[in-house]
Amino acid sequence: MATISSAGLATGVALGSTNISATENGVASTPFVLTVTGAVLQSIVVTPRNPSILKGSTQQFTATGTFSDGSAQDVTGFVTWVSSDPTIASVNPTTGLTTAVKGGGATITAAQNEVSSSTTLTINNLVPSVTSLSPNVLPIGAAQTLTINGSNFDNNSTVTYNGVPHVATFVSANQLTVQLNSVDVAMPGLFPVVVTNPIPGGGSSTAIISVAGLIVVPSVLEFGLVPDGSISAFQTGTLLAVGTDLTVNSLTVSNNVFSVTGSSSPLQFPIQLGAGNSLQFAVTFNPLLDSPGHMSGSVTFKSNVNSATQTLSGTGTSIVQLTWQPSPTPNVYYKVYRCGNTSPLIADATCLSNPRDDSDYIYIASVGFGILTYTDLAAPSGKYYYLVTAADTNGEESDKSSASNPAVVP
Repeated sequence: MATISSAGLATGVALGSTNISATENGVASTPFVLTVTGAVLQSIVVTPRNPSILKGSTQQFTATGTFSDGSAQDVTGFVTWVSSDPTIASVNPTTGLTTAVKGGGATITAAQNEVSSSTTLTINNLVPSVTSLSPNVLPIGAAQTLTINGSNFDNNSTVTYNGVPHVATFVSANQLTVQLNSVDVAMPGLFPVVVTNPIPGGGSSTAIISVAGLIVVPSVLEFGLVPDGSISAFQTGTLLAVGTDLTVNSLTVSNNVFSVTGSSSPLQFPIQLGAGNSLQFAVTFNPLLDSPGHMSGSVTFKSNVNSATQTLSGTGTSIVQLTWQPSPTPNVYYKVYRCGNTSPLIADATCLSNPRDDSDYIYIASVGFGILTYTDLAAPSGKYYYLVTAADTNGEESDKSSASNPAVVP
């Protein structure tokens, strides 16, 4: 059971008990019992520490025990393994092999008697992948069941159609379905279908579905400020046949300050557009003379499938056109001054009382050498008077001219 040295150091050889006594010159001590026992487990360390794995994969945990004699041993098969949530991570109680059931976190514990150790396992959801949609082209206005094909789907996957959440039915890891109502498909166009798996891990995948019909892009044209009686620069719109062949039969413009033509020639109807094909057109804004203000309208293209409308808007600005006689001094340019008020009476009293008072007439523009006209596009509604001076290359100005005739901006 045990050996003992001449110095009295006993060494355990096997489990059990034996008597130990000491002898000197024939005199023996009273024997005592020495019991040899096994080393006692004092602590456990579970590895790897706090790992992360993907849903559906496995993780082998190992338990290393430290004993009372200072030794360390692999005790993986001698402890009992437990998961805090088997619905997230299930662990074999005798081997420590753990299976990732679904996304989330669980505590994995190895224990023997009252000695234990734990670690946290994080299970990341997979990133979904959408490979196809069925059908991939939808008719306008008809409620549909949309089938989403791909991979890495689960019953926590969510679906949005054109940014709106829809209830997803889990069919398999490779298929989901959603119900689209008539509002979802009320307008033609190209719309995103997005499948998302939640955190931890997870991610999103997107596919594009077509609702068949005629669309016009952009949906809005804004022309900004355009002088009354002039024609704006043209802006371009595009007709697009989505998901089907169609015939564009006519167009209607709701306000005659807007004009529509082909990009290089007048539009001639009917216009045949194959699925996926497009046609550009040009729109101009021509605010009526002496009719300033915001104006809006629309252009509507009618096809055999649906009508598509583009909204138009712009603001006509008032024009004050000034002309003057040239200065007898050569090589001069001209400075223009304005005085006015929204009230005609105040404008007359202020601007005609002392037309050479710089505090009443505000500098608004300079006109280059030899130019004898100026168009004021910035005057708001009111009554205005104008003065002009001639200035040389050193910036020296002549006396101001007499006041102009009044200009009334509606």
